[in-house]
Amino acid sequence: MAGSVFKKNLIHTATVQRATLAQDSVGELIPTWADNGTIDCRFVAKSERIADEAVGLQMLESYLLLCNNGEDVFVDDRIANIILKSTGGTVDPGPFTIEAELSRNSTKPHHISLTLERVE
Repeated sequence: MAGSVFKKNLIHTATVQRATLAQDSVGELIPTWADNGTIDCRFVAKSERIADEAVGLQMLESYLLLCNNGEDVFVDDRIANIILKSTGGTVDPGPFTIEAELSRNSTKPHHISLTLERVE
């Protein structure tokens, strides 16, 4: 029951990007990102704070992405093209790195919680 209620709250879709290594013009290995699939999810801006940098103030935002358990998405992937299903409009083009998968306090979790950080 809880799983089906959760799925109804996945109001976004997102593109999962996965890296492969390729050589740049000087022979260094660099990641090349390619779309790996689209997942149903819920994108949440969790918090905003102002960081005191040596050169001035900087706004830092924290994001969370919730998706079904078992989705093909990992900490080394990126998230891009977050779309609101009801309108088809872009919520955020990203990309975001996946910083962590938050552990669940359940033996049978119905979803995955991922913390995201915007790629600068």
